[in-house]
Amino acid sequence: METVRKRELFTRHQPVAARGFRRVLQACLVLGVGLTACSPTYNWREVHADGDLDATLPCKPRDDTRRVTLAGRMVDMRLLSCEAGGAIWAIGTADVREAGVVGEALSGLRAALGANIGSTSELKGPASIVGATPFPAAGHFAATGKRRDGSAVQAEALVFARGTRTYQASVLRPGAASGPLQEAQEQFFSSLAFPVPH
Repeated sequence: METVRKRELFTRHQPVAARGFRRVLQACLVLGVGLTACSPTYNWREVHADGDLDATLPCKPRDDTRRVTLAGRMVDMRLLSCEAGGAIWAIGTADVREAGVVGEALSGLRAALGANIGSTSELKGPASIVGATPFPAAGHFAATGKRRDGSAVQAEALVFARGTRTYQASVLRPGAASGPLQEAQEQFFSSLAFPVPH
């Protein structure tokens, strides 16, 4: 089931004893840190995707590579994915190697976000990624649909590019993001950035 759900993106939290959880909670309160950042559900770590993209994920990702079709050509897509807080988090990246087809590839990533859950995606806003190359087809997209087992699912993704390398940073969850999950999703999306020369 986990493998099937990861494929839907196109794209564990470590158990903590009650005593350990109390220590974590106390540290959060003493330091004045948000509970999402300290929650044992979300084990945040820095990751580095191809093309110099830096990000933080709330769980240890699995690193896969698969052949996919983008802009009418077969390319290798690297997928970093993991599960935490009842959601699947992923970063997919592929180099289409030709500037003229990047926009088409980004549109394909957007379409796949909805199609893989039996829906269509809607634009929520821009994909504000530091250091990304501006493309009209880039953006923040959302879709509501169903998994193959019929259960309801919602997906959100930032679709963007740097040069000829395309990216899809996605969250697949069982319902609307709220509370700690909403905070974690915002933290994930806001962490995405490319190094900027000084």
